[in-house]
Amino acid sequence: ATFLKCHEGEKVHLDIRPTMLAPFLLLNLAGNVLIGVAQILVPFDHNWSIFLVAASFAPYFLACGCLLRSYFASVQGLKDQLGFFSIDDTVCLRCDRKILLECI
Repeated sequence: ATFLKCHEGEKVHLDIRPTMLAPFLLLNLAGNVLIGVAQILVPFDHNWSIFLVAASFAPYFLACGCLLRSYFASVQGLKDQLGFFSIDDTVCLRCDRKILLECI
């Protein structure tokens, strides 16, 4: 609200993103680098080596899935909270309520 108040009269594009996106992107980058290194270093002469590499990356894919699920759940939670937001439900002092109303 303060950011928008400071930029009154300007066309402002504001993206609100949950903080879960950064850990996912870092995990995804690290996992992709490891997969690339494994493809270069591991000789895939036998079926067991392919299975071993695939099994070693299963936790990576599970972690990515869990982080993405958590990210989209937090996005949905944010949408729900903003959809049902009401000034009447806020708990604050009278002077704080006045400032809050001015910012909105």
